[in-house]
Amino acid sequence: MFTRSKSALALLFFDGKEAKMKDYTEEFVKINGIEQYLLHYKKKEGTPVLLYLHGGPGSCEHMMAYALDEVWGDMVTQVHWDQRGAGRTLMKSKAVPENMAQMLLDLDAVVLYLKEQYHTEKIILLGHSWGTILGSIYALQHPENVLAYIGSGQVVHMAENEKRGYERALDAAKKAGDAKQIKQLEALKSYPDLTHENILKELFVVHRIEMKYTKNNGNAILMKLMKKSPCFGFRDLLAMQKSNKANTALLREVLGFDLYQYGTNYQVPVFYLLGEEDMTTPVSLTEDYFERIMAPKKKIEVIADAGHNVMYEKMQEYGEALKNIMQMLA
Repeated sequence: MFTRSKSALALLFFDGKEAKMKDYTEEFVKINGIEQYLLHYKKKEGTPVLLYLHGGPGSCEHMMAYALDEVWGDMVTQVHWDQRGAGRTLMKSKAVPENMAQMLLDLDAVVLYLKEQYHTEKIILLGHSWGTILGSIYALQHPENVLAYIGSGQVVHMAENEKRGYERALDAAKKAGDAKQIKQLEALKSYPDLTHENILKELFVVHRIEMKYTKNNGNAILMKLMKKSPCFGFRDLLAMQKSNKANTALLREVLGFDLYQYGTNYQVPVFYLLGEEDMTTPVSLTEDYFERIMAPKKKIEVIADAGHNVMYEKMQEYGEALKNIMQMLA
C-alpha cells in the first residue's frame, strides 16, 4: 500500500525572507500508487502523533503548520498530509480523486505508515471542514487505529449545512444593506439544489459571501499566515489554482454527504472545537449530531468570535482547548 521514497527536504520557497533553521521535515511517500506529500513537526519519542486532515477537498494547509506548532508546542507530533488532488501531492503526481472511497483508502495507508514510522498503536485525527468527513468516517470504521478524533468546521449533513449557511449569509447581507450580495444570493432561491449544473459555482458564491460576514475574516488571516510561512512557494500557488478542477468529481459526491448514515456510535473519544460564527458548517447542526454521539469520552467547545477556520482565527484559544483534550487523553 505504501513505500517510502526519497525525502524532499530541500524544496522550500520564501517570499523575500531569509531561510531559517527548519524544525520540520518533508517527504513524499508512495501511497496507493502515487507519491503523496507529508510534513512532520516531530517531537520527542512517545509524544502523541496528530494527523491533520485539511479542508477542501483540495485545500491543503501544510503552509500554516508552523503557526500551529508555535502555539501547540510539544503537545503533539503534528503531521500534515497533502491529499490526492491537493497541494504538493497534486503537483507531484497530477492524479485526481475519483471518489470518497478512494480517499479513505489513502487515509488508511497514511495512518498505517505513521503508526509504523512513529512506533505507535494509535494516532489522533484532527479534521478540518472536508477533512472532518474523512476523519469521522475513519474513526467510526477503524477505531483500532485512532487514539481520538477532533473535528473543527465539522460537516454533518452537507445539504443542510449549505441551506443554513445560505440563510445566515442572506440575513447578514440584508442587515448590512449590501444590495449586490442580496441580489446574488436571492438569485439562488433553491440553493442548494444538487441537480443544478452550476451547483459548484453557486457554492463558491455563497461561501465567499459567508466569509465576508464572519467576525474574523478567515481568508485574510490565512493569507497573512501563508505569506510568513517557511514552507510556501510558487508551486503551492499553482496547486491552489488547479485544485478546484482536480476535485470536481469528489466535491459533487461530497455535496450529498450525511454523517448520520454512518452512525453515532464511536469507539474512540470525540471532541469538537468549533467557531461560533461559522456559517459554512453551522454550530447548531453540529450540536444536534453531537448530542446523539455515544463515545468513551466526548466534549464540544465553541470558541467565540471565530468562524470556519477557527484554529487560525483564534490560535491561542484553540491551543488551550487542544491542551485540555490532551489532558483528558492522558
